[in-house]
Amino acid sequence: MYDYDWIVIGSGFGGSVAALRLAEKGYRVAIIESGRRFRDDEFAERLSELRRSLWMPRLGMKGILRLTPFKDATVLSGCGVGGGSLVYAQTLYRAAPRFFEEWRRVSGSAADLDPHYDEAERMLGVVTHPRRTTGDELLMSVAADMGVADSFQPARVGVYFGDPGVTVDDPYFGGAGPARTGCIECGQCMLGCRVGAKNTLPKNYLWFAERRGVRIIDERTVTDVRSRGADDGADGYVVTSARSGAWLRKDRRKLTARGVVFAAGALGTNLLLARCKASGTLPRLSDRLGHLVRTNSESLTAVTIPDDRDWSRSVAITGSIFPDNNSHSELVTYGKGGDLMGLLFTLLTPDGTRLTRPLKLLSQISRHPIRF
Repeated sequence: MYDYDWIVIGSGFGGSVAALRLAEKGYRVAIIESGRRFRDDEFAERLSELRRSLWMPRLGMKGILRLTPFKDATVLSGCGVGGGSLVYAQTLYRAAPRFFEEWRRVSGSAADLDPHYDEAERMLGVVTHPRRTTGDELLMSVAADMGVADSFQPARVGVYFGDPGVTVDDPYFGGAGPARTGCIECGQCMLGCRVGAKNTLPKNYLWFAERRGVRIIDERTVTDVRSRGADDGADGYVVTSARSGAWLRKDRRKLTARGVVFAAGALGTNLLLARCKASGTLPRLSDRLGHLVRTNSESLTAVTIPDDRDWSRSVAITGSIFPDNNSHSELVTYGKGGDLMGLLFTLLTPDGTRLTRPLKLLSQISRHPIRF
């Protein structure tokens, strides 16, 4: 006998979809999420409200933005019931057909995914951004300077663009979903949408999952997964969790399940699996674990513009240009409450060695001390 048929670790995109679809098949499902549950009005108004914006639970900060520093990059990810959907810029593009050329022999064509894209877009309320913004005009001028003026595309976004600030009954699922409020284009999508216009997972997949009986256990971090008997998992699994960020009184608990879905994101899943491999609790894990892990191929560059135009009156991302077949550029805003994010940036420095690049940075700072 098991506590649940399936335990899903993480409530982001992968975990929420898995939980809903398993529940629809009649399975008993629980989701364990390290972050907390938020109402729309509980998100931070400014990033400087650290307790409500950043995820550093051991310091009493239980917001939605997790910062994970590595040797060559700092990774931003989401934390909370809804995972990355709480902090992402809600741009939802389909992969271009050329992406599938290398995969054609093993995974078919892009057309094979079309019905699944259709369903995901329906659930996430994907629309084309409806108006041209000041930022779009700037981006189009950059595209023209690069010789790719025709490449501009308005963004495909998961946002409810009803009457600004007006709350209506569910406009997406025939009244079966939650009430929604029209976007006011404050630009604070990645701080956590306080309006209720952003189509985060608690407003679709998780909403319906809970109504199918899925239990969401928040503010608990999974620390171990082990086979209940046979190494191959035939006898199910034991999942151990503890209070997120607790120094003392960790309140460790164990739950059993026939199967476990690891959906804690690229960082969380790899870290948990590595712990299980190192401790021997999941002895059949591949020796390739941790190899070929990568970011989402984005790099952020901050640009200052010497005029008083308001670039934040929009959603986080409203359009894109494509300088070549392998590059995709966007303007993005955190809104007026996101200025603290500037502390993550420094002056752009040319390539160099471990010795010369720091020297180049110091040279840039000495020449542009005010910008620094």
